[in-house]
Amino acid sequence: MQVFIAEDNYYELERLRRQVQSWGSRHGGVSITAVQCVAEVGPADLRTYDAVFLDVELPGKDGFAFAQELRGAGCSADIVFVTNHPELSLKGYTVHAQDYIIKPVEQERIDAAMDYIARNCRLKERRSIVLQRGISQQDRYFLTEILYVEASNHSSIVYTYDKTQSYALTFAQMEKLLPAEDFKKCHRGYIVNLHAVKGLRRNSITLIDGREILVSTTYFQSVKDALIALRGGQ
Repeated sequence: MQVFIAEDNYYELERLRRQVQSWGSRHGGVSITAVQCVAEVGPADLRTYDAVFLDVELPGKDGFAFAQELRGAGCSADIVFVTNHPELSLKGYTVHAQDYIIKPVEQERIDAAMDYIARNCRLKERRSIVLQRGISQQDRYFLTEILYVEASNHSSIVYTYDKTQSYALTFAQMEKLLPAEDFKKCHRGYIVNLHAVKGLRRNSITLIDGREILVSTTYFQSVKDALIALRGGQ
């Protein structure tokens, strides 16, 4: 499991590191990256991480602002805020934070948070697909990685945040592989990950990384309805 920790106070940073390491020593180990400032950290670099512990009050860029950048870059890691200010806990819901821990941090709270994150990681592992590339090459994708799929003659092209790969699968075959509750056909040549949609207009969909794809009149309403259902009717 990969864990990122950002805490500007050195002693509290080391305390958090030791607590996460303690949990890891009892559960097969963890790989930890710990920093005192996130100003120079690229959000896209954390897309492979499983957990992100953020102090709310960080120099240069606070924890909430950085968490929003992480979500915008497609990072699906469980985010845990660590702070002295319990009154700020509601702000964590805007980035789907997993937990909000009040300082001083006790080992039991870290253990509980890490136990939940580990269970979530196992669920994410199951929510993946394996695509055959060539004779012997297989590619595994977490469903959260895939932004959209494009039809290309008798093949399908998978687009992630940082990769594009073509597969010898028809568009219909690819549509059957992707779970309907997460992916929706938006055009005769596109299937979009609903979780990656930032904006919907009559003729186009804006994705959370800024890219745009087409949406046709035929599929506009079904995509709109699916997005409303996904976001709880809002």
